[in-house]
Amino acid sequence: MKFDSNHRWVFSPADIKHEKISGMHTEVGKEIIGYSRERFLLLTTFIAPGHCLLMANSGLGKTKTAEVLPLVVKGMNAGIIQGTPDKMPASITGFNVVLQDGTVKWYEGEMVSGPDGVNWLLIDESTRLTPRVWAALLQAMEGRKKTVEGQTYHMAPTFVVCLTANFPAPGEGTVELPNAVYDRILYNIQWGYPDDDGYEALIDRAQDLKLSDMDKEELRKKGLLNAKEHANAVITMAELNQMRWDVYALAKSVTRETNPDMVRYIRRLVQAGLPFLAASHPDHNPEVAQWGATGGSPRFAMDLKMAAVSIAYGLDEKPGIEHVKAIYPEVAKAHMRLRDAAVQRRTPIRMDDVVNNILVKTDPFKG
Repeated sequence: MKFDSNHRWVFSPADIKHEKISGMHTEVGKEIIGYSRERFLLLTTFIAPGHCLLMANSGLGKTKTAEVLPLVVKGMNAGIIQGTPDKMPASITGFNVVLQDGTVKWYEGEMVSGPDGVNWLLIDESTRLTPRVWAALLQAMEGRKKTVEGQTYHMAPTFVVCLTANFPAPGEGTVELPNAVYDRILYNIQWGYPDDDGYEALIDRAQDLKLSDMDKEELRKKGLLNAKEHANAVITMAELNQMRWDVYALAKSVTRETNPDMVRYIRRLVQAGLPFLAASHPDHNPEVAQWGATGGSPRFAMDLKMAAVSIAYGLDEKPGIEHVKAIYPEVAKAHMRLRDAAVQRRTPIRMDDVVNNILVKTDPFKG
């Protein structure tokens, strides 16, 4: 693995050695131009498994990316919740209705449970939902189940929530995501604008990218739409579930006995992000102490391990320190928060600045 001067992973699609993950990555790339690293990380949410937040300025393809990802898995059930301020918890989790004859009818809601329920749930414009809606979603995100009127319903075995939000959040007409939501997210993936090649590729395909599904079907019949430019399913749900178990077994093998340096490095990176860590602690970071609001809970450490193992699996490598280092920025941005004073300065402190500081100062072979 290659890293730049800021200790950031320099990703190349050629690094993906797992045949099935490489195939999925290629298929998603037929419709999503650029963002190769981000596409790879999103695919690993299927196998970690873990939820993700896509954060970027408006119009940069967050929703489109989230809609294309489940297309590469045959049999994957995708659902969508459109974030609006008037959304009610019951419309998402489901509710019972008592009919005139006294019988009770169950309405599943937008978050369909059960073995054949939703596997990939896109919550678009997530910062437009109210806190009471998030209170209804937290159980599903952490426990993969929902409780409605005293009855518990389990979600599908593979259940991943993908949130989208415009950057920065909160913005006009939006509400900041609760800390409890961030704490349940594996990745906070942020991206910028396309490079020169990306812009020109988008211009080449401008006429295709605004088409509705019905338009696409009609143009395929007329032979005007190239099938090679659209994502197709390349694996089945059964194959995906086997990959999940492979990752589970690989993660189970990573312990203090087998990978002491890796486990220690995860612990030290997480502790370095705690703003209230004692100054006498070897991983105390003055910058974090000054500008950090909250560090990560123990979920941060667990997510960092699962994310590192998942990318190692996709690269067909033995999990190690370099995989932790490579994935740390996206996991840290999901779990760590800055004080208002940090972002409201004349020269704002960015989370990327703090992440870089921690990566530079935390030597994996000390402590």
